[in-house]
Amino acid sequence: MKVIADGGLNIRVSKGAGIIEGADYENEDGVVFTLERPASGTRVDRIIVKLDKTLATRETQLYIKQGNASTPANLQRDDNIYEICLAEVTVKSTTNITQNDIVDKRANATLCGIVNSLISVDGEELYKKFQQYIESIRSNLVLKNQDNTITGKLTVKRRG
Repeated sequence: MKVIADGGLNIRVSKGAGIIEGADYENEDGVVFTLERPASGTRVDRIIVKLDKTLATRETQLYIKQGNASTPANLQRDDNIYEICLAEVTVKSTTNITQNDIVDKRANATLCGIVNSLISVDGEELYKKFQQYIESIRSNLVLKNQDNTITGKLTVKRRG
């Protein structure tokens, strides 16, 4: 459920799914939100998936939680409500939202986290290691493409 800028004050939460405290949530089509421009300065909003376990409600929903100029809104986590943060968006009074205003928090184990087994995995560290691995493969491919010589011996064995 990646959050992307979608023109003006709009953001789009891409389709995806997740599990919160054992309850599943699926965003099947993607959702567009129009954020409210602050009267002056900036504000940090959070894109939240909320599990509400109260008997009257029992649902999981996607919504925007407004913060203030310097800090995003606190996540609610108690016996009945559990919120996770997909992204934080800096909303400015003078300009539209760009992708640079959106900070992805899905891999942050404290705010959201990656669904995995009973083995605990730090999503941010896993992502960094994956990027390092991809970069090492990329640099090895570049080196092989630059080397036009063949080294070593070729041995052919005949049968029969």
